[in-house]
Amino acid sequence: MFEAREKKLGLRAQKHLRRRAGILRVAQQLFSSKGYDDTRMSEIAEQAGVTTPTVFNNFGSKVELLLAVIVTAHEAACARADETRAAWRGDVAGGVCKILRVYLENMDGILSKQAWRLAEASYITMPDSEFVRMFASIDERNAAQLEAFLAQALPDRVMRPGIPALLARTIYSTWLARYVEFIRDDEQDPEEFQGLVERDVTGLLALILDPAAPPARAGQSGA
Repeated sequence: MFEAREKKLGLRAQKHLRRRAGILRVAQQLFSSKGYDDTRMSEIAEQAGVTTPTVFNNFGSKVELLLAVIVTAHEAACARADETRAAWRGDVAGGVCKILRVYLENMDGILSKQAWRLAEASYITMPDSEFVRMFASIDERNAAQLEAFLAQALPDRVMRPGIPALLARTIYSTWLARYVEFIRDDEQDPEEFQGLVERDVTGLLALILDPAAPPARAGQSGA
């Protein structure tokens, strides 16, 4: 009898997780295609095959649902970035650029530029909000991934204590600054953004790895 009850509880938990995952999947699709403001909770519920109260019971509010979408997408992006880091055997700049492209594809797949501009504004208007704290955690984890890659990819001749961490913070801070410019410029497409990032990365790493190398042009990653 106890085992049957445990099995029933287990099946119920699995059903709850599947329902939650379905809501998250639909929410991400709608936030990306329609934008955050134009997506209604009732619309998410309808496409996920649940009631609107079920969506609220699982996530509390639309903002909390967005946070859950971002966290879930970031977990998947981190897994892809880790796979890239583990498999990379080419030049250092090319590996860094591939990891940064994963971050771009993740952000670009969640919200429109307009929605990200609203998110950026929250850093100024609500610096202590859960949204800002969550992104601080995401930024910290992304920088740590870059640091781990640089620690394994940099040649011994330039390796010094703290160098991977310093480079990772510098590269990621530069990427974030570029991303803010990207979301503010409706004319700039992801490939143009990536080209500028690759120019930044190859130029910076050339100072460390090959100081005599000529400056890199936009779009050249060495990959």
